[in-house]
Amino acid sequence: MDFSEAVSENRRLVALQVLQQDPAGTCNENALRAALDIAGHRKLSRRRVRDLLHWLSEQGLVALEERAGLMLARITERGEDVALGGSAAPGVAAPGR
Repeated sequence: MDFSEAVSENRRLVALQVLQQDPAGTCNENALRAALDIAGHRKLSRRRVRDLLHWLSEQGLVALEERAGLMLARITERGEDVALGGSAAPGVAAPGR
């Protein structure tokens, strides 16, 4: 695995963990972008955050909807399990790595 792939996998895990820690299991793209920045995934464009959310959705880890022009993500049961390390998902780093 190369460095950029490892970063992408970590970014996906962090996104799931942010969603999992929210009491409602939801987050809009702007809040997620800020959380990723704090976690060290700096200066991601809105497009890259949306691409990340679409990728997670394609894997069944989040459900997406658009509200007032913002993408809103809700973690799925499978996504929560991956975020907590109960199961693995290809393309997502394991917690604690």
